[in-house]
Amino acid sequence: MNSSDGSPILTTATSAASTVAGTPGREADQAPPVIELRVTGAEGVTLHLALAGEADHFSTAPLRAILARAVEDGYQALVLDTTALTFADSGFLSALTAWQRSGRPLHHHPSPAVTRLLHHLRAADR
Repeated sequence: MNSSDGSPILTTATSAASTVAGTPGREADQAPPVIELRVTGAEGVTLHLALAGEADHFSTAPLRAILARAVEDGYQALVLDTTALTFADSGFLSALTAWQRSGRPLHHHPSPAVTRLLHHLRAADR
């Protein structure tokens, strides 16, 4: 995937640490959450992504940007591997919800952290 100036939107891995550093209200954290994103493939209109690390409101900014660009580039489906994700919160869910609201399917390989989050979300809906 390329940006409007032709440079790649994502090379092999992206760290969100630079996005979080200096964010107001985050000074008390010892270490900002870091998420690693890798495009693991693309088949036709299906994009394959792998995530590792921690996915919260601050660290998912690169994920939201990649998903927005994928929509612009015509991708219609997403295969998301989060088996290496150790933490996820509502910021992660928000990014995925935006993708699904656009009518695009999401195929997901969840980590235990994501499975717990989805379990709690289902329990809250009852």
